[in-house]
Amino acid sequence: MLRMAEGTNPDRLRFVTDDNWTDANGDWAMSRNVVVTGTHTALNGSYASRFYDSDDNAYYLDPASTSLTNILRANAVQFGGATYQLDATTGTYGSISVTGNKGGYAGYAINDDWVFMSSGAGIAGIFNDTNDEWAQIFRQNGDVELYYNGVEQASTKDGFFLGVNQLRSPVWYDSDNTAYKIDGNGTSRLLTLQVDNEIQGNIDGYAYNLKAKNNLVIEPNEDPSGQMTFGATTWDNSGSGTYADYLHLRSYTNSGYGSDNLLMFKKSGRGMRLWQQSWNSGTAYSSYSDIAIYNANPGGGTISYFYASRLVDSDDTSFYVDPSSTSKVDVIQFAEGGEAQFLTNVGNVRGYIQATDTNDAHLIIATSGGEDIAFRDGGLSGQTNFLIRGDGNVFVTGGAYAGTYYDRDSSGYYGNFAGTSVMNTLDIRSEIYNDGWFRNDTNGRGLYNTATGQHFYSDNDDYWNVAGGGSANGIRFRDDNASTIRGYVYANNSNDIGFLDQNANWALRTRGGTT
Repeated sequence: MLRMAEGTNPDRLRFVTDDNWTDANGDWAMSRNVVVTGTHTALNGSYASRFYDSDDNAYYLDPASTSLTNILRANAVQFGGATYQLDATTGTYGSISVTGNKGGYAGYAINDDWVFMSSGAGIAGIFNDTNDEWAQIFRQNGDVELYYNGVEQASTKDGFFLGVNQLRSPVWYDSDNTAYKIDGNGTSRLLTLQVDNEIQGNIDGYAYNLKAKNNLVIEPNEDPSGQMTFGATTWDNSGSGTYADYLHLRSYTNSGYGSDNLLMFKKSGRGMRLWQQSWNSGTAYSSYSDIAIYNANPGGGTISYFYASRLVDSDDTSFYVDPSSTSKVDVIQFAEGGEAQFLTNVGNVRGYIQATDTNDAHLIIATSGGEDIAFRDGGLSGQTNFLIRGDGNVFVTGGAYAGTYYDRDSSGYYGNFAGTSVMNTLDIRSEIYNDGWFRNDTNGRGLYNTATGQHFYSDNDDYWNVAGGGSANGIRFRDDNASTIRGYVYANNSNDIGFLDQNANWALRTRGGTT
């Protein structure tokens, strides 16, 4: 039956099978299906509790309940009002855009437990809505933060990854070269390891090698303070010449403990050198001391000598031993009969000094044989004041002083010039000056002239003898030495005795046998 509506809805046209125009709610009820072959156009609205697909009624639209469609295409979809909307993105990337903030954030929630959300361009992340805490945060042009139980554990930074607490992995590989790695429970390999503080605990096993540094001219501030560096350098720190190994010791981080130290080991010939410079100086090390090494000759060789250019007393540096130059010592002792030997500049031994317990030789000053011993004034090239020849002769430039001088062959002969002297023969080639008596303590001894054979002596307590003339003897009188003769006391071998005049003629004569 086709009826035109009446009353309040006069524009309605319905197909009905009975007289019922309305349903229980007062709405007009359609009691039969209406099939439209062409296009159905509703100028104001088309009402139905459900709209079915004419090709497959498994697909339908039930606006107040559940709808099932194969593909739903819309420019935007709003949820629960106009605030929350799903739309196509207007940005450069992405497919779907969600807008409308809740609690300051817009995003997608999964079972209202996990939410991928953002408060705007500045921050986005994954939020645990069940426990009200972040799991991950992405910051614009900044960090990516990872959380555990609401506490940040790690994040990306500008050029590095930051672990707030710990980072764990069985092996850490270098991304540029996987040959380098850290395997805490196995074998690790690093290109360079720099440690600022001390390594504590015990290090077991052996170091395969340590990387050396090549630095031919070393300055204190070239290496970090608080560290030690080693490598190869030059022995005189000039950049050329003899090479050496070095240890650069910069154990403290400021000048409070003093200067920086550099220790070198010579590579050609054994030698050790210690340099020192003010802390953190930018000038190359220049002051050093060579360290003596026992059983090592820095110039070569195998003899067990101790080498140093100078040995200085640590208690008083004014005392030192410089073997090739000048030495200054307080006391030198030669023990157990040791001797001091003195060599010439060509290596010949010329002198010895030795102490013994032998009588007449408690202190021996000797030559090597036939050499002279000279005592000089004014240095080694000065005047010789005392000379002992190799043949035993002694020469004294000045005076020789002694209480008594003894003959070395017979001590019964001696000279005590202030007392009594005993000599065998006194041969004087010039004059004798005497303030006392000329004494003879042997009978028949007196004055004797070896040139003329004349004797003047006493052999009796009553007489003096003049003898030695052969055929005659006499005493001649002059005014002065070798001057005019004045007369004689004369006797001849005819037993004549008397006085002669100045011409040696008899002036008074007593003939022999004449009374």
